[in-house]
Amino acid sequence: MTGHGAEAQETLKRYLSLSGTRARTIAQWKGQLPSDNPVFLAYAARVTEGLRKAGLPE
Repeated sequence: MTGHGAEAQETLKRYLSLSGTRARTIAQWKGQLPSDNPVFLAYAARVTEGLRKAGLPE
């Protein structure tokens, strides 16, 4: 989202390599959202778009 695509992809790769990683897909990420507050959901939508751009699978 900030023009650091290669860095984001590398960070995502490291995240996915961790043994304790619970969300390995966009669907899993969305399933863990702890709130239905509209302000939080707007923030989560932006984070989700960033995760997509970094390469997290659907």
